[in-house]
Amino acid sequence: AQGFTDLNQLASTTDNLLTITRWNVLNNHYQTHSLRKLCPS
Repeated sequence: AQGFTDLNQLASTTDNLLTITRWNVLNNHYQTHSLRKLCPS
């Protein structure tokens, strides 16, 4: 059962990383967009 628990933890950790990555990408996108609005090139 230990290996199964590890797999579950690994899956949820991977899920968390994917969620965090997604949020970081979104945040970067919006920050870049806001900066462009503030300083139009």
